[in-house]
Amino acid sequence: MRRMMRRGVLLFGGVLLFAAQPAAFASSCESCHFESDPALVEGVRSSVHAQVGCHGCHGGNPAVADEAAMTDDPSFKGKPDRKDIPNFCGGCHSDVRKMNPFRLPTDQLAHYKTSKHGERLFGAGDDNVAVCADCHGSHGIKRPKDPASSVHPTNVPATCGQCHSDAAKMSKYKLSAAHPADYERSVHAHALRVRKDLSAPTCATCHGNHGAVPPGVRDVSEICGSCHIREAESFSKSPHAAVTAAGKMKACVSCHSNHAILHPTEDLLRTACRECHQRPDDNALDVRDEFLAGFGQLRRDLSDVSGELHKAAVRGFEVGEAQVQMEEAKTALIALTPAQHALNLVDLSKVIRENTDRLDQIRQSIKKKILSEGVRRLMFVPIFIFLLVLSIACAAKRAEVEQTNGRP
Repeated sequence: MRRMMRRGVLLFGGVLLFAAQPAAFASSCESCHFESDPALVEGVRSSVHAQVGCHGCHGGNPAVADEAAMTDDPSFKGKPDRKDIPNFCGGCHSDVRKMNPFRLPTDQLAHYKTSKHGERLFGAGDDNVAVCADCHGSHGIKRPKDPASSVHPTNVPATCGQCHSDAAKMSKYKLSAAHPADYERSVHAHALRVRKDLSAPTCATCHGNHGAVPPGVRDVSEICGSCHIREAESFSKSPHAAVTAAGKMKACVSCHSNHAILHPTEDLLRTACRECHQRPDDNALDVRDEFLAGFGQLRRDLSDVSGELHKAAVRGFEVGEAQVQMEEAKTALIALTPAQHALNLVDLSKVIRENTDRLDQIRQSIKKKILSEGVRRLMFVPIFIFLLVLSIACAAKRAEVEQTNGRP
């Protein structure tokens, strides 16, 4: 009986051991490293580099067992130092022949060298900065489109935040550690987290992923216009454009901030202008007040007329044309948001006047319909009186006829 129990225990243990092993080891690297770090091997197997194999990065002979796989092969590189990781990864990722089958760019290392991370690493020998493995991981690297990837859009803020929310680490470079937290309360984070919009800006969208800035711009301060095209076009026509070109203003950032970008409201217009225009007699504050007055009046008119139009529609009036005019007025108000960055009161007044006139036309149209309905109702009064008199006359005539014929 005891012998059978021993056999059962051994058999059960063997099953567990077999279940814990990978289906088959692809190399002697896996068979050895699985004993000490199973997660590492499984990470490699599920990564984008699964087909590359351990020796593709670390060298050595995967067909030879034990230490000989490393010591007897001159290609063995082992674990690279942090300072060597960019060139280590760049050995393949800068090779056109190797990357071309996967349609991957080969200028990532060159871009990295232009970034603050690269400049500190290659220029100052500071290996405390971020290198490839800090952002992408080392063995369990996923495709960027994989939600489990550390560089998937939803994970980028947290990946960057690993370093940039570390106050001790950031203090060495005189950088704020509040940026990740600021981003999380911004309109961009709201779009990413709440609306699940993967096109919403993350750290890499504005700062670049490998280089110092994204493609197409000379400075991070210019990146806003990549998405906010109309705002950028209007801003280029404003008095602020020349001030920005002179280096006295940081374009969008001066009013909207850089990371804690909140939804713009009229309160922003009231407070942001005073950051620079502090003198009470500054003409810019008069411009601001006219902007606020114009926006506020048009918004109130839209709300009032929209309510009147809804009531008219509920009462059964034909309001198709008025609804089209209302949508045009709403579109004009939306268009004023980017257009206001030009700070052109003439254009603003023109748009407000045109749409105020349009809303007045809608009001007059509704009033005419209500008036015509009242007239139509009054027309029923004489008709009703005529029918009433006719009914009375008919009843009297019938009574007379019945009496003449001797009916009771």
